[in-house]
This record gives sequence, C-alpha cells and structure tokens, in this order.
Amino acid sequence: MSSLRLRFALVAGISIVIAVGFTGLALSRLFNNYIETELKTELEYQLEQITNNVRLVNALHATVDQPTDPRFGTPLSGHYWQIRVAGGEPALSASIWIQRFPFLQASSTPGQIIHQVLTPTDGDPISVAQWRITQQHEGKDVEVDIAVAADRKQVLIAMTAFRSQSAVWLSILALALLAAAIAQIFLGLRPMEALRRKVEQIKSGNAARLTGRYPSEVVPLVDEVNELLDIQDDTLRQARTRAGDLAHGLKTPITVLSAIARQVHKSGLTKASADINEQIATMDSHVQLELSRARLAAQYVVNCDLVPSVQRVTRTIRKIPTGHQIDWQLDMPDKLEVPIEQQDLSDVLGNVLDNARKWAKSQIIVRASLEDDEVVLRVEDDGKGVQPADFTMLTQRGRRLSDTPGGSGLGLSIAKNIMTAYRGDISFYSAAPGGLGVQLTWPHRRPA
Repeated sequence: MSSLRLRFALVAGISIVIAVGFTGLALSRLFNNYIETELKTELEYQLEQITNNVRLVNALHATVDQPTDPRFGTPLSGHYWQIRVAGGEPALSASIWIQRFPFLQASSTPGQIIHQVLTPTDGDPISVAQWRITQQHEGKDVEVDIAVAADRKQVLIAMTAFRSQSAVWLSILALALLAAAIAQIFLGLRPMEALRRKVEQIKSGNAARLTGRYPSEVVPLVDEVNELLDIQDDTLRQARTRAGDLAHGLKTPITVLSAIARQVHKSGLTKASADINEQIATMDSHVQLELSRARLAAQYVVNCDLVPSVQRVTRTIRKIPTGHQIDWQLDMPDKLEVPIEQQDLSDVLGNVLDNARKWAKSQIIVRASLEDDEVVLRVEDDGKGVQPADFTMLTQRGRRLSDTPGGSGLGLSIAKNIMTAYRGDISFYSAAPGGLGVQLTWPHRRPA
C-alpha cells in the first residue's frame, strides 16, 4: 500500500466504523435502560393505585374496588393485576380474561417491591412488580400479595424501532464523517501534490528550485531538497572548473610533444615520429573523453531551445573555409525545447554538424520535429556515406573510417557520451542525398 491517501482513508474508515459502532451500542443500551426504568416506574405507580383500592372480603379473599386505570378492565389489554390473601385463591383483573398465567410469586419482606420478567407458556414476556402488605381484618393482621404486570411486546417493538432508526442515522453519520475525512485528507495532502509538481518541473527543466509557500511540516523537506540542488550546482561548477584547468594544463605539454614529433620526423626518424604522434592522439582522446564526462557530472536537466542553437552553430561552421561553399538547408519550427544544458548541446551540434561539413560535397540538410513525444534532429549530407555495417564504428573512441586528415575520431564518440548522459540517443542511417544521416533524439518533456 504505497498511497498515503489510501492509508489515511483506510485508517479513517476503520476508526469511524468502530466509533459509530460503539456509539450505536451505547445509545441502544441507554435507550433500553430508559425504557426499563419508565416501565418500572409505571408499574410501581399502578401497584400503589391497586393497593389503595384493595378490600378484604374475608380472611381468605380480597378484591379491588374500581381500579383507576381502565386498561385493567379490558380483556387482553396488556395490563393486569392479581391479589391473593395468604393461603387463598388469587383474585384476577378482568383484563386477564380466561388466561390464568400465574405471575404472582411468593413475596419477601412486606413493603418491598420486587421486579421481575416472566414468560408465560402461551404468551409474550411480561414485566411484573409485586409486594406484600398487611391489613387488619376483625382485629387480625392479614398479609396480602399484590402484583401488577405489563406486556413487554410494546417495549420490544419500541426497542427494535429505535435500533433500526439509529442504525440508519448512524450509517448516514458514518458516511458523512468518512466523506469529511476524505476531503480533509485531500486538502491536507494538497501541499504534497504541489510539491510533487514542483519536483516534476525541476526534473523537466522548467524550474531550478522548489519555490512557494508550504506548511511548516513540509518546509524542512523543501529546504533539504533546495540545499541538495545547491550542492549539485556547486559540484557541477567545480567539475567544469577542474575540466577547464585540466585542459589548460595539458594543452601546453601536448603542443610541445607535437613540436618534438615534428622535429623527430624532420630528422629522419619517421617511425619514432609516428609512434609519438600515436601516443599524443591517445592522450588527447583520453583528455577529451574525461573532460566531456566531467562536464556531465552532477547536473540536473535544464531545457533549452534547440532551434537557435542549431542556427548559431551553423553560422560558426560556415566561417570555416569549406563551410561557406556548402548549401545549408534548415527545416525547423520556431521553437523546440530539448532537455539538455546549453553548452553540452552546443558541443553535440558542433561535432555532428562539423562532421557533416567534412564529408559533404555541396549540401547539408538539417530537420527538427516533434515525433511521438520525442524531439528528433536529423542531419544529412550528400557525401560518399558509410556502409550500414560500419555504423557502430562511428561512435567508437578514436576509430576512424577514413585516413583523410582533419579528424581524430573523437567527435561523434563525445556526442554519444553527452546524449547518453541526457537520456538521449544518436543513431545513423543512409541519407536520401546519398551521404550519411545522423539522427539525434531527446525525450520531450512538457511543462509540469
């Protein structure tokens, strides 16, 4: 489970279900206690009313004169009374009618009310309240047991209805709470989404730092990321500086060695001169390759416009003695951004376009377009071309397919290293004019 939203929503949902469930149980228990308390209070009131109307017929029989609650006179009304003189037969309310369920039980201490729930064999459960009183009859104390009962059917119906209604409303409450929790999660994580978009902008080259206002909990992360980007910039600058220092430091020794090789050659030591020149070429190859790697170290991608870079490099190459004799045809849109640093793009274009100049007879065609979320630049010359089987050799370090002077076999190798570092690609094909076609491809990243 990698989504924070899903985790928060799941925890919120489980918490809400548990909380609402316990709330439902608590409300049901409270309602049941309230109903039972009300029923007991009513039974005690009726018990007192019946007691006030008890009259002894003789030492073995008693009756009730005019009960105040009319339900006691309605058959099967759900409210009943029974009285019994100790040792005698019980007297029953008219509401009992022909049912003779014995809800009058043995009483305890006189004056103490006993509550109980009984279930007749052929009826519904009933709640009973009873006590024992003492009355005088012909100068003697006579104990009388008095009980009132109420049918529990209505109580059970009320409890069931309350549970059903509370379940409905608590479910609605749970859904409302869950919706509020989800809304809170999305609102709470909105700064993280904004942070993600900012990081995507940095990745695509549309921003250099994380900017904007963020919650205090996210600010330390933003500061750490910006600090890391600062360190990357410092590392890049240091790498470029070291690369420049290295190039400057090796320039003079290589020049001196080249001069010595020429003197050796003039002295007649042709083989020794060739060996020295070979080693100089090898040294220069290593230096150029490591310099290009140093420039690419510790950098993040910054978009730059391809079109003006191609135009600028083309103008520069045209100033070379053979460059102005070539017909340069540029077919490009007004603007086309590629994810590569400006200086590195210039190095790639310089190597590719200058290689085309060296081998072109009279024409070079440069086309740029956006194809399937990729930026594609094609450079075609009308030279003698390269056999498809030899395409892989074009980017091999120090490898040359011709002995024609003027090249070191490093240009296309350096271009490939730079393109690979920026997740781009360089490939070759046979061009329509008959020469070599070079295709440069970059992933196209739209603004985040």
